[in-house]
Amino acid sequence: MIEGIADPRDPRGVRHPLVAVLGVAVLVTLAGAANYREMGSTAADLPQCLLDLLRCRRHPDSGRCLAPSAATLRRVLIGVDADALDAAVGAWLRGHGTCHAQGWSIALDGKDLHGSWNADGRLVLFSAMTHRRDGQDAIVLGQVAVPAGTTETTQVRTLIEAMNLDLTGALVTADAAHTCAETARYLVEETNADYLLTVKGNRSRLQATAIAVARSLIAGEAEHVTIERGHRTRPRAHQPVDHLGRHRR
Repeated sequence: MIEGIADPRDPRGVRHPLVAVLGVAVLVTLAGAANYREMGSTAADLPQCLLDLLRCRRHPDSGRCLAPSAATLRRVLIGVDADALDAAVGAWLRGHGTCHAQGWSIALDGKDLHGSWNADGRLVLFSAMTHRRDGQDAIVLGQVAVPAGTTETTQVRTLIEAMNLDLTGALVTADAAHTCAETARYLVEETNADYLLTVKGNRSRLQATAIAVARSLIAGEAEHVTIERGHRTRPRAHQPVDHLGRHRR
């Protein structure tokens, strides 16, 4: 998966293969290491069988596998091409992810990375991930950095094209920030996907139109309504509601 990534270190004096260093970094992060010091400490405690699977180098005398130190982990992770690494990991996840029998169900969303900054300031990632379902956790299929001075709404095409994934028949969901004609047309006309976009009050005319279209679907007697009061939930059947979801007297 990551053998094609360029090693940022001077080849003279390299003791640990890049594949081993990156593999150890993944394992210790999954184990809860939150900084380089903890990563080095956790790596030193990894069992020999895991270090062997990660192709860590062996001590010339004892033959034991040696884990990379905190300094090595830090130096490699800072120097490695983050975009190339992200592309490799994303390709592996897409190759091993499974879609629903009716096609992919993908959520688009952008997030600030807590405590992460680049040369342009705050680092924001725009990601595509599968919706979680029974027996299947959500999988990140791809992500791109949002350029400074723009928003995630400008990166839909960039993200989807970077994934190189056939979205024919897929359902793509996104929050209200992406509810615009340009995004909808791109998803339907160029990727052959369907979309489910949130409509809020910031698009008042569209919201009013959506309510008017949906009114006939919910104007009758509701078969089931759940009423939440505090921490208690009380199901009630055949409770009529109006088009805004309010209970009619």
